[in-house]
Amino acid sequence: PDAVAAGANAAASAVLGQGQWIDNAHYPNIYFSAAFFAHPPKERKSAVERVENALRSFPSIEKVGAVADAAGHCETRHGDDRALCLTFDPERSGDLYYLPARGYIMDTEDEPAATAHGSIHDYDREVPLLILPPGRTKHAPASAPVPEMLDMRTVAPLLAKWLGTTL
Repeated sequence: PDAVAAGANAAASAVLGQGQWIDNAHYPNIYFSAAFFAHPPKERKSAVERVENALRSFPSIEKVGAVADAAGHCETRHGDDRALCLTFDPERSGDLYYLPARGYIMDTEDEPAATAHGSIHDYDREVPLLILPPGRTKHAPASAPVPEMLDMRTVAPLLAKWLGTTL
């Protein structure tokens, strides 16, 4: 994220001059600063295009775009576009997003051995999950995992129900 922020800021500086144009580049969001938004729309548009092109030059980044274009009306989208749409919160997400290339994860200096399940790639969409309810009774062990896929949006409500709490 630090390298992404530095690259994005350098690209914006090529259009807007020296300044702090990126507030944060916490994966997968890039937030522009208040100083960025003080510029006229035409300059901002040019700077955004420059930032997007700069981020696309990173070998570890596969996709870059405007959150406003990818978010909203998720129920009308399909495939990767729907999955991407569901990752954004209109009130909290950034101005741009960036996604890792196949085989890459975004980590930080303080978590060099981190892993992730946050890309749009197929291998990141399926995460093994073992959940056992409180007070369950013993049964014969299964000979193989259950092949059914669980929609990840059902996990939090299920856990809340088991714990007797609200979401």
